[in-house]
Amino acid sequence: MSGSTRPRHRRKGLFRLAAGQAYDLTRELGAISVPVEVICGDHKAIALYRGLGFQTTRTLNRYTCFRS
Repeated sequence: MSGSTRPRHRRKGLFRLAAGQAYDLTRELGAISVPVEVICGDHKAIALYRGLGFQTTRTLNRYTCFRS
């Protein structure tokens, strides 16, 4: 899943809601984990995924990888 929100709709929790629902669906379908890659300097995205319960598992040259 890839996502971005238009500036006028940001800070309303829309992506958090959509990502949370997608995460719940993958768990219902039997996923053991849900990997996510975030560009290292994108502190807002990192905070968003951490707020959803994801944890950093490794850092690549360009991406920080999380797992639920």
